[in-house]
Amino acid sequence: MLLYIWELFVCIYETLLVTYLFYKKLGAKPRRALRIVISVLLMTSALCILTFTVSSTPLRMALILAVYIFVAVWTFDCSKRSRWYKALIWPSCVLLVVAVADNVTFSIAEAMTDYPLHELMLLGGARVQFTLVYLLVVTVLVWAVVHLGEPEPELPFAISILLFIFMGIGIFAAESILDISLELKTNPATASQAAKLSSQCYFILLTLFALLITYECLGIILSKNRRLRQQQQLAKMEKQQYDLVVSTAESLRQWKHGYQGQLRLIGALIEQEKYSELKQFSTQLISDLPSAACLPFSGNHTLDAVVSLRMIDAKRHNIHFESTMFLPDYVPLSDVEFASLVGNLLDNAIEACRRAASENAEIKFEIKPWKQMMYLFCSNTSDGKYIRSHKGYLLSTKSAEGHGIGLRRIKEIVEQAGGTYQFAPEAERFSVSIMIPLEDNVNEDSDC
Repeated sequence: MLLYIWELFVCIYETLLVTYLFYKKLGAKPRRALRIVISVLLMTSALCILTFTVSSTPLRMALILAVYIFVAVWTFDCSKRSRWYKALIWPSCVLLVVAVADNVTFSIAEAMTDYPLHELMLLGGARVQFTLVYLLVVTVLVWAVVHLGEPEPELPFAISILLFIFMGIGIFAAESILDISLELKTNPATASQAAKLSSQCYFILLTLFALLITYECLGIILSKNRRLRQQQQLAKMEKQQYDLVVSTAESLRQWKHGYQGQLRLIGALIEQEKYSELKQFSTQLISDLPSAACLPFSGNHTLDAVVSLRMIDAKRHNIHFESTMFLPDYVPLSDVEFASLVGNLLDNAIEACRRAASENAEIKFEIKPWKQMMYLFCSNTSDGKYIRSHKGYLLSTKSAEGHGIGLRRIKEIVEQAGGTYQFAPEAERFSVSIMIPLEDNVNEDSDC
């Protein structure tokens, strides 16, 4: 009876390890705690039933793999097409870990003890001692797999399917070879053949691990290349936007420069009572008036032009826009970075207000120096729909996939400047607070 209880404990422990690995690598779906509990019970029951009823190791492994894949899709965050490969790869990794742990355990038993084979098998006399060794090996391997860096692989989905097929075939072959080698070891006449089969088994498992590592490395390389391409494209777009801002600011400065002369001419026409000429001139003046004439005056031409263009866009969509801008003597960002940071903040705010479709949509934007820091604050009306990662991190303020570039760029600029940021997503409002240290403050710290 105690041996049956021990086997139940082993199944429960193994299930908890699998659940932990899936949670770390796949991420649980929101509000799915009940499904996780049900999945733990399902996997424990399946392991217990298959352990006691199915003697064929390959068949047992295949059924367990099917259960793990079902749990990965049903409970964890891999039901989307872009994450299907995870529901295949990580359950296969679990079986690979189990196969390695089996081989290591039997190798330790063979090298360090003289126990007969049947004592190590199910309900054997030495089963408890060597099951502890097995659980230790499985725990160490699962911990190592969980702490491996895992980017989003950029390999085609077909490559993931092929990897899954190769891993499945390799694992089943390794387990079959292990079964045959254990049977041969019971006969002294076939002990040498059993040793060769054990070596082949280890070779297969090492090859599978090498294949898995190669897959991950290729994913890392392709992911880095994708990020570099995005950064280059983003830098090009930011330069184009900056050139547009500079052009707009220059046209506004030229318009403001001639403003005094135009006022003098209007005054002279009024004094001379040349009202027909005044009407003609005023019509011409209105037609020549720049669309961005509502330029705020912060002292920084780049910031003025960026904010002015967004104010016009907000007004076009009936969004109330409030801005308060007091710049420090030195802005710790280049003109392109500053334009990109403010532009992304306001673009996201305007888009969020448009999605909210509220009659009272508003944007509040503020820049000011604060304790040797440059403080930026942007708050806007929101529809309360956000995209988060499986770890709870905010990815995008948009409710559709394929977005989040604006927030990511904001984070990059602030982090490169040594600053901090805080996002406050609420049901009806979204706010961003940014603190960027001024260069004088950084120099003072370095002198100390």
